[in-house]
Amino acid sequence: MRWELHSQLSQKTAMKLPFVVEPKAVETVAVGNEATGILNIPKLGDLSPVERRFLKQQNLIDIRREGIKLAAEIATKEGARLSDIYSALIQNDMTALSDYLGELIIFQDLVDEANDQKALALATAILRFRVMRDEDWTIEDTLNTDLLPPALVKEIVIFAHREETGWAEETAPPENPSDEELGNF
Repeated sequence: MRWELHSQLSQKTAMKLPFVVEPKAVETVAVGNEATGILNIPKLGDLSPVERRFLKQQNLIDIRREGIKLAAEIATKEGARLSDIYSALIQNDMTALSDYLGELIIFQDLVDEANDQKALALATAILRFRVMRDEDWTIEDTLNTDLLPPALVKEIVIFAHREETGWAEETAPPENPSDEELGNF
């Protein structure tokens, strides 16, 4: 069955769409160095839909949702505005949240864990769909130092973050959300 699906996909890629203007050829980016090995990875300027679907399937920690929950608890206890507490939490403002340092430290640990989870899932998506082109490639494979040096995984994560942001130079910091926007989570 897997071969049939692969065969069908191969036939689809052989079909030509009636472009008025043909898209540019996909360029590749050399990722890594002599010590880690170098992989040529297709640069699409974004994550593909299948890569985004893979990330959603990983059930990653939603740090915004967790931050809003914690900020709502603190805002209720303090009689403060949710948006003010959320902003202090996201900015790791220990002065504003001095009575809640334990919660702030736990939240920052959660932020670190969420970032690590996402980085690993991003690297796995790039390896799975662009490099290996193997739907059996797993997060465990990405973690396997017999297959990939950790320094190369870090380089793949950097590449994946650039793809995710469309290779944007630098973005402006996000504006603080309003209480109404936070209430939608």
